[in-house]
Amino acid sequence: MERFKNWFQKNTVLGFILGIFLGVLLVVGCFTIYETQFASSHEGEKNSGVVTDDSSSTPTPANSDPEQIVVPDSDSSSDLNSGSNDNGGTTSTPVPSTPPPTPVVTNPEENIRSESDLIQYFQNYDNTISTYAGQEENPTIRESAKNMFVTIVDFLFYDGEINGYTFDGLTTSAKLQLLKIGLSIDNKIDSYFPGYKESIKSGFTKIKAELMNLYLDVTSSACEAVGSDICNQAKEDFKTMKESFGLTFDLLKDLGSSAIDAIRQWYEIFRES
Repeated sequence: MERFKNWFQKNTVLGFILGIFLGVLLVVGCFTIYETQFASSHEGEKNSGVVTDDSSSTPTPANSDPEQIVVPDSDSSSDLNSGSNDNGGTTSTPVPSTPPPTPVVTNPEENIRSESDLIQYFQNYDNTISTYAGQEENPTIRESAKNMFVTIVDFLFYDGEINGYTFDGLTTSAKLQLLKIGLSIDNKIDSYFPGYKESIKSGFTKIKAELMNLYLDVTSSACEAVGSDICNQAKEDFKTMKESFGLTFDLLKDLGSSAIDAIRQWYEIFRES
């Protein structure tokens, strides 16, 4: 001991540094022991589901605060969609979904880029009017049917234009298909809304005859110039329409404005169909 005291007196600076080092080691050791005991204590509380409030010695069950929101871990997200039932199985729990965005309504005429698009445009009219059966007293339905009927009549007979297309500028095949659709729509208007055409516009009562007249005229031209395929198809379609729409040759006589040669040609087509 005396030797250590003498050495310390001779090496004051070195001894001072050694003392500081030993003091630091002592502090670090104490702090490490404290942290280990504290972590062990809280791990036990977590596993038991009890949280200890530092301000009270009374243990409080976890999540006892009614305003506390518990956010599940991402690993347990599947638990949100299912739950256990009494039979040991699982039951699906509906999860609210984001409502789809409101569709943007566009003008269907803007989508017409070809004769096929134009034909489909009017075919959609025909399909829609087919759903109006038995609703003749509904003013909204009547107005909708009127608008569609007027649109196709204007296009076929009054130089109407839809997205750059006119009836006169169409091919023979497209003209015949549109006239078929026109006759179909006319027949449904007569069936679903008897007498309604008279209230739409004067002269609309003869639209059926006008449609039939124009169809036979285009067919006659096709048989002379276009070729047998379109001619024969037009005749077959007209045969079907005669039976379905109740077309008679007397309708053409009521027009009283066609040349004798034209009437003769139409009659031959009418008879052959």
